[in-house]
Amino acid sequence: MAKGLLGNDEAFARFGRRIGWSLAKDMEKTILPNIELLKSYGVPMERIIKFIYTFPRSLMVKPENFMKFVEKAEEMGADRKSQMFIYSVRSVSQMSCKTLELKLQTLRQFGFSESDIRATFQKSPYVFSSSVDRLKRTKDFLLATGKYDMSCIAKNHTALLYSIEQRYMPRCKTLQVLESRNLLEKWPSLNMLSRMSDDKFFLKFVYPYLSELNNLYPTVSSMGGVNEDTKVS
Repeated sequence: MAKGLLGNDEAFARFGRRIGWSLAKDMEKTILPNIELLKSYGVPMERIIKFIYTFPRSLMVKPENFMKFVEKAEEMGADRKSQMFIYSVRSVSQMSCKTLELKLQTLRQFGFSESDIRATFQKSPYVFSSSVDRLKRTKDFLLATGKYDMSCIAKNHTALLYSIEQRYMPRCKTLQVLESRNLLEKWPSLNMLSRMSDDKFFLKFVYPYLSELNNLYPTVSSMGGVNEDTKVS
């Protein structure tokens, strides 16, 4: 049954190597019932298969516990039809109720409304996989630039996922130098600052002013982006 689910013997072997054969043998006790539950919620099989290969152990929990995670995710606003639904379930499964409540309280302290929190969970459940300390440090850094406020961060919640050291610090230092020399017409939006690729940022804000920046900005190859669990830690 498990081989049929994954497509063929080769796919099953690859999966077994991915999670360890001792665990793969227990598929019918954990993964298969959990897959059936997701299917009953309308999650397409191709999406489930992709998820299994990426995060196989996320489905290797007792079905009764997995049911609780699914129900909690939906209670928090996860949309069954969304591609992020299964990742919302995973995010919930990684936390105790106490930890989840602490993160909710942290976002409320940031000034997030209940609708902001719901939208964040629906669209960017990875935010809830970040530690409270990481969320606070990133929020404080962005506010300290003086260019963004909490309403801006609430509208661009994925900005909380990016690295301060690898993404924000070099970019903000570059922009500050350009601004001090009247070479910057206006600061980029938070969405642009956080999500623009390193190549595009370099071409737009660095390359035209190389002589002015004096190698302030690191090489593109040394830049980093979202901490992906992909995205989270």
